[in-house]
Amino acid sequence: NKDIDRDKSFNESDFKKFLAALNILYGEKFYMLALIQYYEALRISEAYAVHYRDFHISENPFDSYVEIKRSVVFTHTSKKRSYIQNGFKNNRTKELPLIPEVWIYLRNNLDKYKDRFLFIEDGIQEYHNIQRAYNNAFKFAALPYSATHILRHGGASRIFNLSGGNIICASQLLGNTQQETIKTYAHPYKNTLQNELKKIYSES
Repeated sequence: NKDIDRDKSFNESDFKKFLAALNILYGEKFYMLALIQYYEALRISEAYAVHYRDFHISENPFDSYVEIKRSVVFTHTSKKRSYIQNGFKNNRTKELPLIPEVWIYLRNNLDKYKDRFLFIEDGIQEYHNIQRAYNNAFKFAALPYSATHILRHGGASRIFNLSGGNIICASQLLGNTQQETIKTYAHPYKNTLQNELKKIYSES
């Protein structure tokens, strides 16, 4: 499937171009939404529902984490409003370590959202509005991607590769995601296996 292959090429360099374009076009809120979604490898429904109290930020980034305790159910229809539910699939919750890029940003900006949702204010943005913003930013950045779920794909791939292709470690970093799910979302960047083999042979 050419669309899947194209989406799997979405890397951190592409993300940074997209993020800069999103900030220019839509400002801080969308910038922060995309930053959290990509680096924590979240579904848009999970990222959009985070609350100030979900983040536990200490002086040490490695002791900092976010709880994913709710998600937005986007109804994709004008007949029924989107709404918040507890947990995500099957009411599950997860606790994720804060990736350093998110820790740095939130350490300086989170207090502006004290005791409230970061993105939900006067109501829930409908999915098509978020999708339109992302699509416009991809186009503005001259990138051949679309929609929102690609940020979860890209973020999962990044974490998988930073773990050295260790699927157990990646599973824990992604909130004990099932290994089959990681295989779906993540793919090794070209040099990951070669780099790991170099480490093995240099130590032998």
